[in-house]
Amino acid sequence: MKKIMFVSNRKVQKYVPLTPGKVVDVFLKNNLGEKVLSRFTVQSMAKTSVHGVVLVVLTKAEATLLMEWNVEDGEVKLNYINGAVQKEDFLRMDVIKGRNSVDVSRVLTYLEEVNEEAKEPLVPGSTLSSSSANYVVEYVTSDLSVVLQSTRIGSDRNKVYPTKTILIGAKNQDFWKSLHQKIEMVEV
Repeated sequence: MKKIMFVSNRKVQKYVPLTPGKVVDVFLKNNLGEKVLSRFTVQSMAKTSVHGVVLVVLTKAEATLLMEWNVEDGEVKLNYINGAVQKEDFLRMDVIKGRNSVDVSRVLTYLEEVNEEAKEPLVPGSTLSSSSANYVVEYVTSDLSVVLQSTRIGSDRNKVYPTKTILIGAKNQDFWKSLHQKIEMVEV
């Protein structure tokens, strides 16, 4: 059975993996509470021979951070290299997003707003538009023909145009291509 679907992009919050090129702040434990190593760039990430452990390399000017990150239990072993190698106690890492920062999870992901394609069925009450008219779906038949209420869009804003009822077949590609919305016929 086929359905007519709207295809749109919408912004959703989604966990995405940390990748090379991202800028991060790293927070360490020290005698005063915490110390921030700011604006390091993720250079590379690689799985190690130990199951669940990822090696993360971060750099900034002449400083380098080497992290063994266990995604199974969240344990992180961190070496700070700035002339000498120092073992440090890791607290957390944040990805820098403009003026904000987002916490990196134990499995090396962080929450980001992404564009995601969404498909919704064309149902009575759905609205469509083209450069010449606005349409409201009244009925969708079993052969995917659509009964629409059509209101013409005119150049004269003061003129009232009559509403017409029209029937559009599923195979009328000229009509479907003329719409401002992206429409697909999908098998469900």
